[in-house]
Amino acid sequence: MIIDISPTGRRAGAGPEIPVVTDYLAHPITRDFRFATFFPVARTVSVKEKPPEGVSAQQLARTSSESWAETNQDQIRTGQVKPDPGEQRGPLTIAAVATVDAKDLPADRKGAKARIVLVGDSDFAANEFVNLSGNRDFFLNTLSWLAEEENLIAVRPKESRSAPVFLTAAQGQVAFLVPVVLIPLSMMIAGVVAVARRRGR
Repeated sequence: MIIDISPTGRRAGAGPEIPVVTDYLAHPITRDFRFATFFPVARTVSVKEKPPEGVSAQQLARTSSESWAETNQDQIRTGQVKPDPGEQRGPLTIAAVATVDAKDLPADRKGAKARIVLVGDSDFAANEFVNLSGNRDFFLNTLSWLAEEENLIAVRPKESRSAPVFLTAAQGQVAFLVPVVLIPLSMMIAGVVAVARRRGR
């Protein structure tokens, strides 16, 4: 399981279990792609240095250098994780692509290749996360490339829609206390002080 403690994730309100990716390798899927993508509870994938004959593979997206691949299940269950000796450190491959030479094809399809995209997470395309930052574009670009419709790959204009905000328990308490308790209380105290001063005069 990938744990990411990079400042980019914290600024975006994501916890360490949600790697935020901004590092993309050159590929049609990520052409002109400048958005961050969120991959909740993801695992690493790997690309062989020497793939089998007829297979071409490459990394597509990587996590930050402040991430690691957590293998201790007890730490994951308790929520108290830390990088241990022997665990793979970031940047970690979280998505990869491959093409495979296709065989026994009809004459009009000679030279065609099978296309594969492997992502270490499926939740990034779920309803809860698909509209976060670049997740939707990354998913749709992936489908377009798999369907050999590269002309549909694009960075689409963002629609105006609500997006969830991820807060820790402490941040949630602050977000409640400041507008609901502290601000009204300070106004009441200021009013009482103003009235007391007038009466004192």
